[in-house]
This record gives sequence, structure tokens and C-alpha cells, in this order.
Amino acid sequence: MNGKETVLSGIRATGNLHLGNYFGALSKFVRMQRDYDCLYFVADLHALTTNPDPEQLHRNVRSIVAEYLAAGLDPEESTLFVQSDVPEISEMYLLLNMHVGIGELMRTASFKDKARKQLGIKVDEADENIERQIIGSDSNKRVN
Repeated sequence: MNGKETVLSGIRATGNLHLGNYFGALSKFVRMQRDYDCLYFVADLHALTTNPDPEQLHRNVRSIVAEYLAAGLDPEESTLFVQSDVPEISEMYLLLNMHVGIGELMRTASFKDKARKQLGIKVDEADENIERQIIGSDSNKRVN
């Protein structure tokens, strides 16, 4: 690294990238690689929360790496990697997971949105009882 500020970001390996990925992230990744020390990854571990088919997950990872390169990410300018290739990420997750309680998760909009979708709770059904619906006796489904 050369003293520049560092950027770390990734995209989940849940399928082919689309225009939303390009305009929302990739085009910015390409611009930032000139001015920052950039580390971009394919978030295959994050994709495991949606119970993917292992063969499809591997295809998605390869596809996203190719799409990163096609969009203009330059391995000479940025570090590109696959999340599961770095064992320290899983180790850090384990340690952090031991310190984040359900109360903190329930204050995180992205967790609640994912839980609603996973449990099939419609937004209009979500009210002050959303915590009970997600972690209480209203559901025996697992939310990860």
C-alpha cells in the first residue's frame, strides 16, 4: 500500500451482475482505484446465507470476477480476491459474532429487511411486533 486511504468493498455471489450493480458500485469501484488503495472481493461467504447450490455458487464467483475485469477493474491498480480465500475473514466473523447480540441486530435495518424477506413477512405486516415475528414464538424458521 502506498499511503493512500483504503477502500474495501465486495458484491455477493448470488448471480450475474446487472445494471444496478454497475451503476451502484462497479463504475465507482473503477473510478476509485486511481485515487485509493482498493481491495475488492467477491462475497461468496455472504452468499451462503441464501442457501445456494454449491455448483452455481462457484459459477457465480467466476462470473463476477470476469465481470469485475470487464467493467474495468485493473489487478495492477486494485487487489481483487474471493472472500472465502482469506481464512482470517471467517475467524474475524466468529469473534465478532460472539459480541453482537440480537438487540443490536434488531437496530440494523439491513438485518430486519433480510429477516422479513427470509420469513415471508410483508412490509405492511411489519409493525412494533417485528422483533417477536423475527426472534419470538411466531416463527420456527431460522434467520441467519
